Amino acid sequence: MWSRMNRAAEEFYARLRQEFNEEKKGASKDPFIYEADVQVQLISKGQPSLLKTILNENDSVFLVEKVAVNWALYHGSQS
Repeated sequence: MWSRMNRAAEEFYARLRQEFNEEKKGASKDPFIYEADVQVQLISKGQPSLLKTILNENDSVFLVEKVAVNWALYHGSQS
C-alpha cells in the first residue's frame, strides 16, 4: 500500500513540475484535470487571484480542488 501511495504522489509531483516548467517558458494554461476528479491551476505572479493576500509576489502556487460531480452526466453514462 505504501509503495502505491508513494508512486501516486511521485506521479502527481511530476505533473505539477511539468506544469510549472511550462509556465516558466511562458506557456500559460487553463486549469487541468488530474485523475478524473482533481482540478489544478497554477497561479503565478501577475495573475489576479483571491490568493493575492497570502501570496508573496515572487512565488507561484498550485490551487488544487476536488472537481464537483455533474450528476446528470454521471447518471446518463450509467444507462
